[in-house]
Amino acid sequence: MKQGVRRQTRTFPAHRGFLFAAFLGLVSCSVAAWFVHAADPLRRSLAPVVSVREFELKQGIKADDFEAFARREISEAETRGNLGLRMHVLRGERGERKGKYVLVWEFDSIAARDQCFPKEGAGSSAGFRETWSRIRVMLGKFGSYVREKGDYTDYVLISD
Repeated sequence: MKQGVRRQTRTFPAHRGFLFAAFLGLVSCSVAAWFVHAADPLRRSLAPVVSVREFELKQGIKADDFEAFARREISEAETRGNLGLRMHVLRGERGERKGKYVLVWEFDSIAARDQCFPKEGAGSSAGFRETWSRIRVMLGKFGSYVREKGDYTDYVLISD
């Protein structure tokens, strides 16, 4: 080393260990808060629910006739108000179920689904009975067009 030239070295403050520990603590708290937030039962009860029922048209039923029925009758039977329920009929466009249909019940939340149907496989709630009677009449007509598989699955939104 030449005389008169000092080698510069970077020095850290003596409290660098404290800063590092504070940083790790902050990260740990953030991760823990995220897990608590994700597991929050109230947040989970507010997650949207989609109930899917697969079916096929009965022999001799024309797709155009069924689709006209679905557009007309489902909108009249469902409620778009305070119950948070919407119903949709979808037709497969590609893939394994091309040309086949699903009936989708879309609930704003688990709480909304449970307000309509409190228990799995059981009947409707008292507050939903008037709407359910309209839907049941529509489903009776619906059954004259389709063969339903009979089973269903309720899906809860996990990610947007």
